[in-house]
Amino acid sequence: MLKKSLLISLFFLSCARQIAPSGGPDDKTPPSVRYTTPVIGAVKFPVKGTVTFGFSEWIDKKTAEKCLSVFPPPLHGIKIKASGKTISLSPAQAFAESTTYHIELNSSLNDLHGNSIGTPFHFFFSTGPSIDSGKIYGCILSTQSQPAQPKAALFAEKAGFFPDSGFFAVPNYLVQTDSSGGFLFDHIRKGRYALIAFIDANNDNRLQPGIERAFASIEKTVTIDSVSGPVVLYPVNGDTITNRLISLKPLSNRVIAGIWARPADTMAESILSQWRIQRLDAAPTGCRVKEYLPLRLTPRFLLTLTDTMSVAAYRLLYAAPSQTGRDKTPFVRDSIRFEGVRFADTAPPAAAGFFPQGSVGLKPRMKLAWSKPVAPSRATWIMADSLHDTVTLTLSTRLADTTFFHVQRALKPGALYRLRLPDSLFADVSGNHPRDSAFGNYSVRAIAADDICNSLSGGDSCLRKTARAKWLFMPLGTEDYYVVDDSGGRFRFDSIPAGKGRIGYFVDFNGDARPTSGNLVPWIKPEPYTLFPDTIEARARWDIENIVVEACEACVKKQTPPVSTAPVPRSKPNIKNPLQSIK
Repeated sequence: MLKKSLLISLFFLSCARQIAPSGGPDDKTPPSVRYTTPVIGAVKFPVKGTVTFGFSEWIDKKTAEKCLSVFPPPLHGIKIKASGKTISLSPAQAFAESTTYHIELNSSLNDLHGNSIGTPFHFFFSTGPSIDSGKIYGCILSTQSQPAQPKAALFAEKAGFFPDSGFFAVPNYLVQTDSSGGFLFDHIRKGRYALIAFIDANNDNRLQPGIERAFASIEKTVTIDSVSGPVVLYPVNGDTITNRLISLKPLSNRVIAGIWARPADTMAESILSQWRIQRLDAAPTGCRVKEYLPLRLTPRFLLTLTDTMSVAAYRLLYAAPSQTGRDKTPFVRDSIRFEGVRFADTAPPAAAGFFPQGSVGLKPRMKLAWSKPVAPSRATWIMADSLHDTVTLTLSTRLADTTFFHVQRALKPGALYRLRLPDSLFADVSGNHPRDSAFGNYSVRAIAADDICNSLSGGDSCLRKTARAKWLFMPLGTEDYYVVDDSGGRFRFDSIPAGKGRIGYFVDFNGDARPTSGNLVPWIKPEPYTLFPDTIEARARWDIENIVVEACEACVKKQTPPVSTAPVPRSKPNIKNPLQSIK
């Protein structure tokens, strides 16, 4: 009977669930890798061999299956088995011959007490006689806070061609960045690659277009030979959904207002020849599109017609440029229905507001908002103070619902300037001029001399002279900012409002005087942008000189993550200047 009881007890013990022990102080010690089989860097590993990781703590099985990745991904997948303090991995069929493989255990791996492994563990081996020797390192630079550590990904170029759609497949190599955004790919097969990074919210090792934040370099591809870097990645848009019309509404019998799913200024030329309007009844003719007028930086646009619409049902057929990057399908064809109107557009535009109001800086950016899109008939105008000091203003002649006035020289401190705008200067797309009696008389007062910082200057010796490089000063608590050209890594802001703010540095590729994100598909390189963390005080009536911004350390503050826990420690990559790669 005693023997039978012991056998029953042993049976239940063998079937016991793997749970955290109870009682005692909470265990806060993270798990760590104690050994690997084979050793790191092993060569001639069997193509059907099993890799085993031994840990210091019992491992949570649920996190073990999600935390482990193999690159390049084996053709038929992998099998993972977690038990106690070990995790084993083997190919579903076989590893490829003469290939260097990388295995990553990322920070989502937990022990039974919920403690994360923390720093990702990297392991490599080869099924051939040698280990690949290519290396590339760098970091992610973003002015936004990172909700999670991004993953950096490499996609191999094949036959001298890299399709844009490849950004959204499983990468050839993947590493998780460290807490400061640094990354290092080591033991990589030499060749050309596309390099991006992304916030892998669902932990599937691939970028979800339009959902997960993405980052890219200013160069679409990189060559990995021996050691490459540092490569800096900046925010980019990763949405691949083809733009579509979401609404159409006639404003008159010759003007139609439309809205895209997202801004589409660059689509004007390619779309202009693709429009076609048909009546849905038996009428033999429709309407021809005369002009496509996008409203800059918005998803809205206007279509002007050469023919007059009637009160009838119409449909607009159009072909929007495809976002897939495949030459075989450059356009996606679609249509949208709308009701035509008979009346002409006779409603005049009205000024909705003039900004800024009150005291302004010596080089303010002024704007006039409208009730409907208008375009100025000339590109320059003037304003003057009470002593007839005139200042030239430039303004864009493009159709827009906000007109911006750019001051061409500094205003006189404390002076009150008046801006008188005649009705004839502005007209909407139908030729209507504003007829509001309150329109056309605006004023701004330049900031007083006692509230002006005479100059703010400084820079960093790490930055070299770069074409189109600019500096900006952003006063705290406002949406305003001041931009000056770079002078060999130096900046100087003259006569700016006193107060605290932050310094930024960017390369203005598109010439719009502000940092702009890039785009993955179609490819548009991002503008390098660094917003330095320290707050700078622009003191009233002072000349603030020799401000040093830490451009040398703006990219990586901590050690780049090692590719493995090999016995020989790896030194920190010499990342001197995150902007060195700018051309």
